Amino acid sequence: MNALQEEMKRAITEVNAPLIAKIHELTEKVEALSGDHAGDLLTVAEAAKLKRVTEDTIRRWHRDGKIVSQRDGAKILIPRSALV
Repeated sequence: MNALQEEMKRAITEVNAPLIAKIHELTEKVEALSGDHAGDLLTVAEAAKLKRVTEDTIRRWHRDGKIVSQRDGAKILIPRSALV
């Protein structure tokens, strides 16, 4: 490749990097949710114990969207696969 082609490839890769990262993140979330079974869902307390963090940390991760989670009424449920 010549210098112009190299520069174009670098620029395209740089511009698309955030989009590709978001696609990967969303794909992981979809896969985690679609593979859930009732036994694979953990409560906040169970997730905190597994990750060795406080329950408040798990709730913050849920609120900030850092972990895949779902609600069952007021209860937050986290797929075990989201914590690995």
